[in-house]
Amino acid sequence: SYTTLKDKLTNATHVNLSHALQARRSCPGAHIVFSSCSYPFSGAEKVEDRFRTEICRKAGVEPIIAGPMINTVDEVMKIKIALKDSGIAPEGILIVTGQLHSRSARYIYRKIFPQCRIFVECVPCRYEIQPDHPVLDQRVMWKWVLSNIMRQIALRLLPLSWVQKIRHKSMY
Repeated sequence: SYTTLKDKLTNATHVNLSHALQARRSCPGAHIVFSSCSYPFSGAEKVEDRFRTEICRKAGVEPIIAGPMINTVDEVMKIKIALKDSGIAPEGILIVTGQLHSRSARYIYRKIFPQCRIFVECVPCRYEIQPDHPVLDQRVMWKWVLSNIMRQIALRLLPLSWVQKIRHKSMY
């Protein structure tokens, strides 16, 4: 998730979900699982869940919705719990994310799902930023690049349990 605006998904969240649904067509038994951002504004995760669920259902897919999250480590932990609660023990996971975020996402998924084969499909990095994005660091490319570098450093130096508590700054 790259979060949501109050009236629509952010560009990256929408594009990532579209790519995930397209990939699922090649593997009909696969599940679409997501966790939504709770930090941009009060109730953001409910808004994002609603938008994403509507898109999935229009595609004939019932998603598995994990609990709300505040960053990628938290997201993956919530997804792991949701899969376990659903009785799903994945052998492989396809992550659909932006080019700049992909290395961190792969690293986190490999740490949290060591028994799984992890695949990554990248969407162009231009979707990861947008001028009206609620996360301030995702409004301009240089800030987003810097945020990704800082995340990589934190992931290598700090325990995942600490990184899981770091929250993005939003405009609200």
